[in-house]
Amino acid sequence: MKTDDELQTLRARVEELERENAALNTKSAPGKGRRWRAVVSALLIAIAVLVAPIAVIGTWTHSQLADTDKFVATVAPLTKDPAVQAYITDEVVAAINDKVDIDALVSDAFDGIATLDLPPKAAAALGLLEAPAANGAHNMINTAVSKVVASPQFSTVIEEALRQTHSRAIAIIQQQPGTAVTLSEDGTVSLQLGVVVERVKAQLQAQGFGFADAIPAIDKSIPLATDSSLASVRAIYNISVVGGYWLPWVVLVLAGVGIALARRRLRALSVTGLALGIAFAATWMGVFIGRTLFVGTIAPVIMPRDVALAIYSQLTAAVVSALVALVVLALGIALGGWFASGAQSAMSTRGVLNRGFSSVRVRAARGGISTGAFGRGIEKFRLTILVLAAVGAVIVIFLNRPATFSLVLGSIITFLVIAILVELLRHPAELDEIQSQKSDSNLNLDIASGDDDESVKQ
Repeated sequence: MKTDDELQTLRARVEELERENAALNTKSAPGKGRRWRAVVSALLIAIAVLVAPIAVIGTWTHSQLADTDKFVATVAPLTKDPAVQAYITDEVVAAINDKVDIDALVSDAFDGIATLDLPPKAAAALGLLEAPAANGAHNMINTAVSKVVASPQFSTVIEEALRQTHSRAIAIIQQQPGTAVTLSEDGTVSLQLGVVVERVKAQLQAQGFGFADAIPAIDKSIPLATDSSLASVRAIYNISVVGGYWLPWVVLVLAGVGIALARRRLRALSVTGLALGIAFAATWMGVFIGRTLFVGTIAPVIMPRDVALAIYSQLTAAVVSALVALVVLALGIALGGWFASGAQSAMSTRGVLNRGFSSVRVRAARGGISTGAFGRGIEKFRLTILVLAAVGAVIVIFLNRPATFSLVLGSIITFLVIAILVELLRHPAELDEIQSQKSDSNLNLDIASGDDDESVKQ
């Protein structure tokens, strides 16, 4: 009977444990709200990763279209490339030869010399000199053009021309006040007569013509050309400018909200960083593939291969630099998310580093070095300081777009320095106990020293 009672008791206990286990499983199982949060989180992060490469290209396009200084800084150095200089020289020489028949001029000159009363030997040698003279004339033209194209003055002229052309184009597209040429919504290019009249009036007044004061303001324009594609140019420009500025912030917000909604935020941060790194690396590879397509399309029909390579490399240098920098940044974020996570490897790594920093702090405390109240404040707000440093680094990078490798590397190094200083300067509670023990030890030594002094006096 006793055995039956014990068996019934065990069965009742098993049933009770099963009910408790079922209740715990129900409590720990994710509900619909959590499932929806996970889905929304994954969706936002995926959209951010897909839009991120477009944001990088948009930022680069925005900087080239809207900023004259950056446009000139990108294009102007091409005039100093040897391949481009050789190409320009060949084109200029060819244009001169198309307009001027050097060989005919030299032949006419020698024919004129031949009509002179020359000695027989000189007349016989004259025909032998015509070809070298023509070659010499061609060489002189080549040399003169090469010197002009390679001169600093030529680069300065081209740079100023690029600056003026870009500024005027932007002024027309943006319809800035005082622009003589305007572009309407339907693609009509018009000349604003009022602007021209005002400039003529100012010129006449400067030359002392009093009647110029009577010239009234004129609000009239005359159409010069109409092309619907010009309206598309303005639309593309506006989209590029707006998208290039706002898309990176959209990516940042989407990724931030997606990570905040995730159940395991550190893992989501690490996965987001890794996915962004892969996306930026793929875009980087796309730029290199585009180089092959560009050179294959342009060379050698339009220009030589080395010139096409130089132009493409120069035009895409900024976006390549930005992509490399962002790959490094994304991988740094992924590594940071892993380091702060609960993964066994990350915990082991943190343990090694914590023991190292703890050893330094303990030795400093035993040596009488303490950060005191300042260190206690750092200990209290340690996580806040690290988060603010990381967010600050990301904001600095975003405010200085397009990103550069030096900027990203400098931001990462700055964050690491702050993190190391936080670990060295913080004052955990165990340091107070060590310092208390040191104080007690010093007090005992002082007491013992006092007893020895009394013994000596006696």
